[in-house]
Amino acid sequence: MQFYILFFILLISSCTQTVDWNAELKDCSFEFCIEDELAFVEPDTTVKKYLFMRNLDNSSVTYNFICDQPENVFSAEVVSGKYFVACYLLVSKTVGSEKKFYTQAYYVNTFLLSPDSENQKNIMLTKVEDPFKSVFCDGENIALKVDLSYDFFQIYKISAVSLKSGGKNKSYSYYDNGSYYFENIYLNDDKLVANLSYSVKSYYDKDFLLSHDVKLTTTRIENLNIFNLIE
Repeated sequence: MQFYILFFILLISSCTQTVDWNAELKDCSFEFCIEDELAFVEPDTTVKKYLFMRNLDNSSVTYNFICDQPENVFSAEVVSGKYFVACYLLVSKTVGSEKKFYTQAYYVNTFLLSPDSENQKNIMLTKVEDPFKSVFCDGENIALKVDLSYDFFQIYKISAVSLKSGGKNKSYSYYDNGSYYFENIYLNDDKLVANLSYSVKSYYDKDFLLSHDVKLTTTRIENLNIFNLIE
């Protein structure tokens, strides 16, 4: 009798383990093709394409892929489900004596990957543009509004914003509800120049990138004349 009881316990344990393993079984494949990435590439730079995928049904399931020029196709087997997909064009630059990478273009979307579909997608990268929407002036105070509907904000965060006044860069005084507020700043003729720094939020894997000799750095856009945004 004890033998049958022990056999039954082992059988239940074995079945439970099998179910857990099947839950993470890679049951479908995909192929994503990057289009026209050379339009963003400058001569004598190292360029890599980085794909980050997070399963929205199970956030613990993520995938990372990277490829160099001239490769432009990502393909692999993954767990089926709905995915948040972020693709970055990484471009090298020298910071001090160290090579680092910044993101010059990107793609962001949500895909449903299923075993019954070919799961083939063409990815068109978008060059990062400044996210400023409008400028409001009130005497010596300026409000710089950003366009929060811009898909840029799904994967990036702004780390610094400044306006040039009197030959010097002045950082914003405070941020509120999509606007950066500057105090005691003067307009010069028909020019209002802004500088912007941004970085990737959490949609990347730092350890994975470091294992491929990629160190991400903040990206800076300088000398943007936003005078025509004044309302």
